[in-house]
Amino acid sequence: MAPNDEYLNALNAWAPNLGEVFTTLGYLGSPSSTAWLASSPRSSDLRLLFDADGHVSASEMWRKILREDEIVASPVFMLILEHMRRNPVDMSSSLKDVRLDFSKSLANIAHRAADALYEDAKGSFAGHEIDVAIARYRVALSEFRFSIESQVLTESARRIATGKYATAVAMIGRWVQVSPATVSRALSYSKESMTLGNLKPETLTYRLELLVQQFDQTGDENLLQDALKLGGCRS
Repeated sequence: MAPNDEYLNALNAWAPNLGEVFTTLGYLGSPSSTAWLASSPRSSDLRLLFDADGHVSASEMWRKILREDEIVASPVFMLILEHMRRNPVDMSSSLKDVRLDFSKSLANIAHRAADALYEDAKGSFAGHEIDVAIARYRVALSEFRFSIESQVLTESARRIATGKYATAVAMIGRWVQVSPATVSRALSYSKESMTLGNLKPETLTYRLELLVQQFDQTGDENLLQDALKLGGCRS
């Protein structure tokens, strides 16, 4: 059995449907999509997360990631998150042993997972893998929102999370329909990100796209006026 198949079988046995999610996101399947498994410095430890008593490994993995400030592949963060959500009591105890708070860790891992997915999605768009990019952006949206609504992110992390949520919605909206509620939330987060100091030119560009999206959905002429004013600020 190929290592990829073996890993997928173990993943499906532990968390049904997560293997399907990973395949949709382009993290399992072809040899190139599983490159993160071989390149991860913690690849040998990842299978430990599939065990019911893997909370000690998950806590230690997160502690080392924080301590060494290393770059971690999106699926690694997603696996740690999955274990935390499946085993909250044990994870809380294990994190406490390494002097980490469960709620803050959960929010920050969700934020890191979303950020990594967001960057992967950008790469997929650049490589013309539109379906994969949209799928990655959608999962990133979910984790960004979770981390933002937790109310435990630092101001800097919150500025990034709210801004990237808005950008991701704008990017998705270039290709497929986005729900009015999601567009409205993105505009709210965009405003918050700007209030927190995110005034990059691209921030205004994506906010403009969101205003146009919402105008198309609602026909509210005030939104069109807001978009025109914002366009004037950019010129």
